[in-house]
Amino acid sequence: TIPAGATYLLDSSLDVRSLTVKGTLRWDTSKDSLRLSAGFVVAEEGGRIEIGTADAPMEREATVYIRRNGAQHAYNGERVFGGYSPFAQDPALPTPTVEVHGRKLARTWSLLAATAQAGAQSILLDHDAAAMGWRAGDRIGVASTSGQYPGGGNNRASTHTITSLSGRTVGISPPLPHKTAGGVQTVEGFEVRMAAEVA
Repeated sequence: TIPAGATYLLDSSLDVRSLTVKGTLRWDTSKDSLRLSAGFVVAEEGGRIEIGTADAPMEREATVYIRRNGAQHAYNGERVFGGYSPFAQDPALPTPTVEVHGRKLARTWSLLAATAQAGAQSILLDHDAAAMGWRAGDRIGVASTSGQYPGGGNNRASTHTITSLSGRTVGISPPLPHKTAGGVQTVEGFEVRMAAEVA
């Protein structure tokens, strides 16, 4: 627990069972590849979690990993990152703040401009990836176009690391595991825009 009135600077990776913040936890935005790993990270009673600010966003790689380790917050439950305020019980209590400001992106998502085959190591987007603010090393997700159903049946969404950018073409690793629709598809004689979202 970070006590009320105390300010801690996260300047090296931290692995704890859980973390309750009643004071301030501030991420060192000058350090790359910092990782905070816990069963839950919760700001309470006016506590503040700050990963960058609007004026000085976190431009470097930063990871908050909320793992399943059995730690359970008394009110928010398992595997949570956020704040808790018993406002309903006492509106006079201070509220917690969680601020996460990362690299500014002109656009956070695009669509596949052409169908990508299983094993593809690059995908073609509707938008210029570099102009959107994407960089090599970023992680992206490619949505499924093969029929997702509640409960996760047939979920073929995949995650990848960007290896290269060239206009609208994005190199990815690992390769795409499944054929994924992009662009215009012909369905029962009609041309329909049917494309996976990439974000």
